[in-house]
Amino acid sequence: MVTLVPLAQWAVANGCCVRRLLKHAAACGSLEVLQHWANASPWSDRVGTKLCAAAVEGGHFHVLQWLHTINCPWDASTPAAAARRGDLTLVQWLHAERCPWDKSACCEAAEGGHLEVLKYLFEQGCPWNGKVCCRAARSGHLSTLHDTGESSDIAFTKAAIGGHLELMQWAYIFDCPVNLPRSISTAAEHGHLSVILWLRSISRDWSSDAEYACDAAARGDQLATLQWLHQNGCPLDPGLCSVAARCGNVEMLEWARSMGCPWHNNLIIYASKPPHHCADLSRKRLAAVEWALANGCPCNAASRSAYLRLQREVRQSLRAASARNCVEA
Repeated sequence: MVTLVPLAQWAVANGCCVRRLLKHAAACGSLEVLQHWANASPWSDRVGTKLCAAAVEGGHFHVLQWLHTINCPWDASTPAAAARRGDLTLVQWLHAERCPWDKSACCEAAEGGHLEVLKYLFEQGCPWNGKVCCRAARSGHLSTLHDTGESSDIAFTKAAIGGHLELMQWAYIFDCPVNLPRSISTAAEHGHLSVILWLRSISRDWSSDAEYACDAAARGDQLATLQWLHQNGCPLDPGLCSVAARCGNVEMLEWARSMGCPWHNNLIIYASKPPHHCADLSRKRLAAVEWALANGCPCNAASRSAYLRLQREVRQSLRAASARNCVEA
C-alpha cells in the first residue's frame, strides 16, 4: 500500500492519479502523505469532500480531524460513511460539528443493520424516505418505520423475509401498517415459523389471513413450515403437487399425495418447464417427475415430450460436468 511520502511521490511520477492516491491515503490513514500534498499542492474542495468520506470509511478519525482543522470541506457523504460503518460516536461528533447530512445516512445505516445509529439519526431529524424503510427491513432493522404510507407496509413485509421478529414487533408497537396475509405468506415462503407464530397471535381472522400460506411455503421449498401450517388450519392448494415437483422436492410431493392433494394434468409440463437455474435443480426436478410418473401422475403426449426434454437436459449437464472434471484433472 502507498503509505510513505517517497513512495507516493514515485507513484505520481510514474503516472498514478493524484486524486486516487490521496483518497487511498485517507482511507489507509496515511496522514503524512496528505500533509505533504496539502503543503506542496493543495487540492480542490471537491477532492476534499472525498477525502473526508474516505477517512471515515477507513475508520481513521485522526485523519478526519486533521482534514477538518485545515478547513477541508465535507458533505453528506461523510456522515453516510460513518453510518455505513455503524460508528455512532462519529455520527454524533459529525452532527455536533454541523456536518450536513441527508437521507443517505439513514439508508447506509439501514443497509448495514446498525439499529442504534438509525435510532439516533431519526431522533435528530435526519431526512429519510421509503427506501430507508425497505433497506432497514431487509437488514432486519425497522426503527425508522414511523411512516404511515405504503412504503412502510412493504418494508414490514420485507422484514418477514429475513425473519426479524423482534424488529417486526417493535414496528407493530409503533403502529406500522401491517398487511397480515402478505406478511404471513412471506414468512412461510422463507420458513420463519417463529414469525408466523407471532403473526398468528395478532391475527383476528387466521383462516383468511393465512389462506395462501401453504402455497407460499411450498413455493419456498419449506416442507416443515408447510406441514405446521396445514396442521394449524391452513388449506392446501390444489396445485401443491405441481409446486413440489417444480421445486424438485420428492419428500414434499410424497407428503402432498398422502394428504390427498390431486395430480394436475399439466404437472409434468410445469415441473419440466425451463429455465432451470442449475444442474442440481434439474436433477431434482427429474427425480420428482419420475416419482410422479411412477405413482400415477397423468402423462399425455405434451407431458411425455416435456419429460424427455428434461431428461436430455440432465444428461447434457452431467456430460458437461464430467468433461470439466477431466480438464481440471
